[in-house]
Amino acid sequence: MIPFIGPIIDLVGNIFGGVNDHFKAKRELKAAELVTKLAIMERKQTADIDWDQQALINAQTSWKDEYILIIFSIPLIMSFIPGLASYVGDGFTQLSLAPDWYKASIGIMVAGSYGYKKLMDFFQKKKK
Repeated sequence: MIPFIGPIIDLVGNIFGGVNDHFKAKRELKAAELVTKLAIMERKQTADIDWDQQALINAQTSWKDEYILIIFSIPLIMSFIPGLASYVGDGFTQLSLAPDWYKASIGIMVAGSYGYKKLMDFFQKKKK
């Protein structure tokens, strides 16, 4: 037998073993990242469910949904009453001049009452 063949075979084996170890480590890292992402998604879903359950509990003793419905219904009803429609238009014109923080606050209050998740779904669809 040729004496230098054994060390060459060992060297080639070490090279391929190192390459194999490298790819194995990459696969393990990807698997760990996937497990982490899945755990985060599960926690988010649990938080969403908890939020919804608490909102349902709070809604049982709250008048805020009805209040917001009444407030939003007033301009709608006034629009159909002769002589009052112009007040609705003037009111919305004035409201358009309100600062953005005020309009955003109103939106947040409505979203909190009628469903934060539905509002977020709406804005996510709008971005696409």
